[in-house]
Amino acid sequence: MFNFKLREEKQALQKEIKELKEKRNTETEKLDLEKEITKLKKNIEQLRTTHSEEGKRKQHDREIANAKIEHDKKLADEDIKHMVKIKEERLELEYEKKVVEIEKEKATAIAKIKDEYQNKMEEQLKLETKNVEEKFKAILKRLPNVNMSVKRTE
Repeated sequence: MFNFKLREEKQALQKEIKELKEKRNTETEKLDLEKEITKLKKNIEQLRTTHSEEGKRKQHDREIANAKIEHDKKLADEDIKHMVKIKEERLELEYEKKVVEIEKEKATAIAKIKDEYQNKMEEQLKLETKNVEEKFKAILKRLPNVNMSVKRTE
């Protein structure tokens, strides 16, 4: 688009140059026209340099935009990695909590079973003790009653 404007301006300037050449009749007019031509040439050169500077500026702007996009992508990737790491840690903690709960439930169940077994064993022991005492009493009833006295001699 800028080249199109340059061409139009150049063509317009060239037309003006042609018209001025046709108009000049005297030597002073020639000098004036030459001065104008040099001015117009300088203007054309300035437009060309500004155009090239604008092109460079646009290229730099594109490079900066690309660098920003790459930086944003890196930040997004790092954020995603960080969020994934946090999620993994949270899941690991939840898993460990569940393991602790299950172990606690197991320990409670084992303690309950041990208590029941201990109570059963105590009852069994009491019953066995009672049976042994009854047998001992029965045996003592069958034995004759013997009283002994022991004297000590020195």
